[in-house]
Amino acid sequence: MKEYYLDPRVTEINRLPARSRRTTCETFSLNGTWQFRLFDRPELCDEFYLKNLDTSAYGPIQVPGNWETQGHGKPIYTNNLYPWSGEGENGLDGAQNPWQLPPYNPTGCYRTVCTVDSIDESFRYVLRFDGVEAAYELYINEQFVGYAEDSKLASEFDVTGFLTAGENLIALRVFSYATGSFLENQDYWFLCGIFRPVTLIKEPVKHIEDIKIEAVPERHSDRATLKAEVIVPRLSGFHEWNVRITLLDKNGRSVASAEDVVCRVNPKRFMDPRENKCRLTLNLDSVERWYPENPCLYTVHVELFDANGVLLDQENTRIGFKRVEIENGVILINGKRALFFGVNRHEHAWRTGRTMTREYMIEEILQMKRLNINAVRTSHYPNWEDWYDLCDEMGLLVLAECNVETHSAWYLANENTPTAANAYLERALRTVVQLKNHACIYAWSLGNEAANGAKHASMYGFIKEYDKTRFCQYESGFPGPNISDVRCMMYATEKEIIDMVADIHDNRPVVLIEYLYQIRNSGGGMRKFADLMRRYDRFQGAFIWDWLDKSLVGKTEDGQEFFAHGGDFSEHFIEPYEPPYMCNNGLMRADMVCKPVSHDVREAYAPMTIERQAPGYELIKPSDRGTFCVLNRSLFHTTDDYTFTMIIQDENGAEIDHRKIEVPFAASGEEKVMKLKDMLDAYIPQGIKYVEFAVVHTASGNEVSRRQYLYYDSVRKVALPAAANAPELSEDSESIILSGSNWKIAIRKADAALVEYAKDGIKKAWDGRICLDRPYCGLDAREGWNIMRNYMDEVRAMKLDFAPAEVFCSKNSVIVKSAFTSSSLSGELAWTVYGDGTLLCSLDGRAAEGLQLPRFGMEFTLPGDMQTVEYTGYGPHETYADRMIAARFGKYSETVDSLAFDIAPPSENGGHEGTVALRLSGKNGDICIDSIQPFHFDARNCTVEDLKTAMHTHEVPHRENVTLHLDAWHMPIGGDMSWSTVIDINEAPHAAMHSLRAVIR
Repeated sequence: MKEYYLDPRVTEINRLPARSRRTTCETFSLNGTWQFRLFDRPELCDEFYLKNLDTSAYGPIQVPGNWETQGHGKPIYTNNLYPWSGEGENGLDGAQNPWQLPPYNPTGCYRTVCTVDSIDESFRYVLRFDGVEAAYELYINEQFVGYAEDSKLASEFDVTGFLTAGENLIALRVFSYATGSFLENQDYWFLCGIFRPVTLIKEPVKHIEDIKIEAVPERHSDRATLKAEVIVPRLSGFHEWNVRITLLDKNGRSVASAEDVVCRVNPKRFMDPRENKCRLTLNLDSVERWYPENPCLYTVHVELFDANGVLLDQENTRIGFKRVEIENGVILINGKRALFFGVNRHEHAWRTGRTMTREYMIEEILQMKRLNINAVRTSHYPNWEDWYDLCDEMGLLVLAECNVETHSAWYLANENTPTAANAYLERALRTVVQLKNHACIYAWSLGNEAANGAKHASMYGFIKEYDKTRFCQYESGFPGPNISDVRCMMYATEKEIIDMVADIHDNRPVVLIEYLYQIRNSGGGMRKFADLMRRYDRFQGAFIWDWLDKSLVGKTEDGQEFFAHGGDFSEHFIEPYEPPYMCNNGLMRADMVCKPVSHDVREAYAPMTIERQAPGYELIKPSDRGTFCVLNRSLFHTTDDYTFTMIIQDENGAEIDHRKIEVPFAASGEEKVMKLKDMLDAYIPQGIKYVEFAVVHTASGNEVSRRQYLYYDSVRKVALPAAANAPELSEDSESIILSGSNWKIAIRKADAALVEYAKDGIKKAWDGRICLDRPYCGLDAREGWNIMRNYMDEVRAMKLDFAPAEVFCSKNSVIVKSAFTSSSLSGELAWTVYGDGTLLCSLDGRAAEGLQLPRFGMEFTLPGDMQTVEYTGYGPHETYADRMIAARFGKYSETVDSLAFDIAPPSENGGHEGTVALRLSGKNGDICIDSIQPFHFDARNCTVEDLKTAMHTHEVPHRENVTLHLDAWHMPIGGDMSWSTVIDINEAPHAAMHSLRAVIR
């Protein structure tokens, strides 16, 4: 056997040309249980293709499925390295010797029997593999049929001459690595095997080879043109065959039809070759256009007849009428400015790896719709074709990406030799030809992180000639307009976005291919995304990295399942340069549970919402406080399709009144101002402070937006105890002790830390001390990533020097305080103790400019039974200073456990900004905290250190007691609409005084 997998010049043997998927032929599924055996390397494989092989060493495996998720071999996760080592100038880097594969190359041998009742010579038999990773050889009845790479696209083989009536042995040798793997180094797991369906297709010998449809409406009318190109095989008499097309609407009714004869050859039309093709055009007076909000699909029914009018073959293709163009630097869909509220999506299910089910994908799309996502980038390869079918039906714009990524071998794009030029072009060609008729696809992507050069220019050139109804884009290496029609920089900051849209020398549209990186807990700054889209027409959206955590199922020794990442499977290769949990960076946890960041995403992506009058609404004049605007970001709907409700709330967020409101009519893309000041001012005597707007899509009943705004500010009052006797004062060797008839407070002399706060003989709180640290989040996901170094050097190792506590007595209170200093932080901690046992905690501190302070506040330990949490502040989900779009001020009740959200790996979570009142209670009592100055809080049954040291949720101890944090300052969660380590300079720690005033009872 020739080792085709070792030759970069060979990408296929005997594979049929790419075409659209057939849907109306008779088909036979070969999915199910196959025989399987895994070998360490190809040369160790047995004669797996022989019928009389002793298969006692083989076992069952499910097809489709990855073999690693079925107990064979180990999954390997890498971000940019190839999963084999080599000695290059960059150290551990498998890309230094291109096209050379490692000796260790796990190879899976598959066998199954396909029974064919009879062989009909008027039909041909095509065997289709929708996805096999990474490359494979196919044998039927001991004969070599062919070879294929490009693992994420379907491959078809004409197997007519290999099949016999009765049982047929189908055998595959699947390689983990082939030279094609150098073009498939995506940020994902290396998972192998037959991971998508296998189908035997029975189609007439005289058949419809392929259909290409262009369905484009006119810009300014309801008219449209449908062009169909039908290809047939060059068989005897093909030029006498006739083709008829019939257009059916969404209800199956015939709209129009046309027919013509297949062209033999027309030498005068050499610039427009038509041999063995039939081209037909339908000019339509009125069509319903395809939008993601209204995914109207038509069906093109194609019939092929011979010269005598006998039906030879027929096929259906679903299409949507959609016009995509770029005009004056703006992407237009159906003549309207497009807005891409996007997300990147790997094909991933945490139990089955790359193997999807249709039901699973439907749930993905439903979840995306709930978050107002309207666009998906198929990162970083073509998906199973059922995904595009579902996006056609359910309405998602798709940026369809080619299977090209050479991360850590970027130089291959500019390699002077033409070794892999054919492979690059072939991957573009096969992607576009297979997927061309899907309505959901609005543009093509040339791949990801593979630099750029002549090879990408050739991909672009082919696509732009072949498909003039869409545009092309690519990010890596800052390509020019000869490679990308769009500027799609990854993780651009606000300034970089503004610089791009202001560039007078390059007026291409700006759509970020990746942004809002979701490692650990992050995703701050989404408000800027919405503001930038309102300000600049050429900034038209972005795609979040990414959709779903790509954990796989791990099991503890006692069988407990957990979200496993790289390094959890005792695999031989672990990504050495990046976090092994870098596979977990989704809006959704691996079990498809929304992470807290998704609340802000939903609001930032809302197709219809009520905003302040203009971007940058933080500075609102009193005279303008009742001015809002209706913002319609839908491509299809108007305000008439939605119901708008206004809720009036007091200083605690409690409802005073609510009413449905009429809003000014806003068509797609419009923004209409509305004046509500007179209506809202009428509620001032009732104590109005907040106004909230809910927007519901009337037909579906789905709420698409709920925003709360501060309307009429008021000063909050916190009552301190009336005059009473001062507490009794005593001390021991370590503490200052204050007490009353039924309470006792002890404060440490050395640093004024709260040793104990007890009432009615029960300890309510103890170990109250200054806390500067918090668990890791996206900002400091890994050492060396941006501000992590400052965290380590200046904060997490910082020691505060305290002056001995001083005591000051008055009539009804005693103050105990201590000043503290360090190289970059100074301040004072003070406790005011009143005669009834009320405790006022006063913490003031000033940080040096530039100090990256995770938090500045107090940490307390509370009894473990205090599990009920009631708070007045921003909720109902976790909130951080830079993730507040969806936050609503109000009174909320939860448990300590429900405050937390399990993130993989364990990270900072469960915080709440703007809190003014807090109560934790249990069977033995409660503790109440009030404050004039809003504070940030969290409460957990674990410590900061527990969350910092654990790599998995099951490793975090559930401690007996509750740890409570009250923060004068809590750093934003990070991301600033970019990479997770970026933070807005206006939200970063600064040298101002930070103060906490908490009244504890």
